[in-house]
Amino acid sequence: MKASAVEATRAAPSLFVRLDAFDTQLGRLETRLSGDRVRGRLSESSSPSIAGRAYNAANNWNTTHAPTATQESDFEVAKTEFAAFSSELERLLAIDLAQLEADLLTAGAPSWR
Repeated sequence: MKASAVEATRAAPSLFVRLDAFDTQLGRLETRLSGDRVRGRLSESSSPSIAGRAYNAANNWNTTHAPTATQESDFEVAKTEFAAFSSELERLLAIDLAQLEADLLTAGAPSWR
């Protein structure tokens, strides 16, 4: 979208600010879902991701043992965090992305898809 905005003849500077903000929000959602890749590469601890918690909760799938209290807790936390994540992603795509697409079209940007 940024490359398309650069080619837009009537793109206002505020459009680029909003594109950067959209990118930042999307990056934060990705970090919440999958974890902090930078910290992971540096072997530094970080907050558990939604996917990490879900994996830990399901990590007893090839055993006959009951889930541990930690696994049950991770499942509940992952379920709650994923519901919030899903709502935020839905809003980001349905509202913010739709508005950015409309503004790019109005500014004369070529299709970015």
